[in-house]
Amino acid sequence: MRTALLIGLTLVACGGCHSSSQSNLSARLTDALSPIMQQKSAQWKESAIGLTLYSPNRNLTLNLAVGVSDRATGAAPTPNTRYLFGSATKMFTATDVLRLVEQGALQLTQTVLPLVDKSLAILNQTSMLALGFDPAVKDMTIDQLLSMRSGLYDLPEQLRDWQTAAPTHDFGPVELLSLTNKKLACTPGSCGVYSDVNYILLGLILMGAQNRTTWEAVHQNSSIPTDLNMSSTEFVKHGVLGSFAHASNGYQPDGTDVMGLSAAGGWTCGNLLSNTHDLAKFIYALYGDGQCQVVQCNTVASMLWFQVLSPYFPVWYGKGTMAIDKDFWGHGGATYGFYSLSGYNPYLDFSYVLVTNMETQVFQENLFDIHTPLYSTIKDMLNSTTMDL
Repeated sequence: MRTALLIGLTLVACGGCHSSSQSNLSARLTDALSPIMQQKSAQWKESAIGLTLYSPNRNLTLNLAVGVSDRATGAAPTPNTRYLFGSATKMFTATDVLRLVEQGALQLTQTVLPLVDKSLAILNQTSMLALGFDPAVKDMTIDQLLSMRSGLYDLPEQLRDWQTAAPTHDFGPVELLSLTNKKLACTPGSCGVYSDVNYILLGLILMGAQNRTTWEAVHQNSSIPTDLNMSSTEFVKHGVLGSFAHASNGYQPDGTDVMGLSAAGGWTCGNLLSNTHDLAKFIYALYGDGQCQVVQCNTVASMLWFQVLSPYFPVWYGKGTMAIDKDFWGHGGATYGFYSLSGYNPYLDFSYVLVTNMETQVFQENLFDIHTPLYSTIKDMLNSTTMDL
């Protein structure tokens, strides 16, 4: 398989000597990062690797793409290639809900059962209790869903097998809830368990708050500032991955490709399709120093109040936000055929999105093997630069 390197650079004019220095920084970053990406792509079966580094105070936008986006055709990724980002969707779902909290339409302490049941009744004339959920769900709050402290179990691991058996089937929220474990790992609020089900329930709350009559009609982009112009970004409700323009193929741990699989990804917990550039802009607008373009600054601060979750998946989690490292927060992503890391470094003021189109037998083994030298190199180089403040 061939490996290709395609580079997209966007440099915002900064005037005088800064223009030259920032151009030089972009070139030096490209020279440093490209060989790492090429070597890691070759190491991991020529997998596609997409990266965006975004630092407006340095007038820097760097888009890099290497590898093979489709093994059958040998096609190479470009900065316009779109990938499935899985749980990075949760940043959008969380901010959609938190904007409604800011507006007074919802409250963090509000119990979710009446809100969820309103939508379930419209969709399938059912309710959480009728679906078999533990009666303790009546005490569950919006805050507990956002922070993964509801006690709900995650979606079943067999879902991959069921999707493979019916590749074009788009699983909707009622079906996903009916398939999941209805028991609770703990009393709501007393433990932290990473669970996609929390964010499916938040989607149903959004459905009611937006007065929608179908789950497909829920707007998942209401928190995106209009001036970001995220034209590549969409939230898939129906359709296989191959039906979407500029979509990369992805590969499961056994090497099976996902072009013919549904890209719906669990709806509001995991259906984001985007290129790396647009996602990096959103992350900076959300978490960037003094930005507060997506939600208010005090809301951002509440999203960053991290607590460790259970040993099953012991990440530090806030509201729709992971502490991926002590100097990097945002969200990881893992969905059929793709792994990703998307976040912001507050000390060096940059957002960074990394994605690869290959899953491994050991969960995210390749992702962190790729990420570690890239992220370290970026920090070392940006530590020695100045910003236009």
